[in-house]
Amino acid sequence: MPGIARAIIRFVEENLTEDGRDVADALEQLEAAALRQAHDVCGGLGAQ
Repeated sequence: MPGIARAIIRFVEENLTEDGRDVADALEQLEAAALRQAHDVCGGLGAQ
């Protein structure tokens, strides 16, 4: 697994970070987007 984690961090560093942002910032933004998507998909299931 450590190899996978390093590969993800390297991908984020090379492709998703912008000036003034670091890997942690990019991963936090991805996490927030994933949570919003999950809530949009699953959030309405119990409301029926």
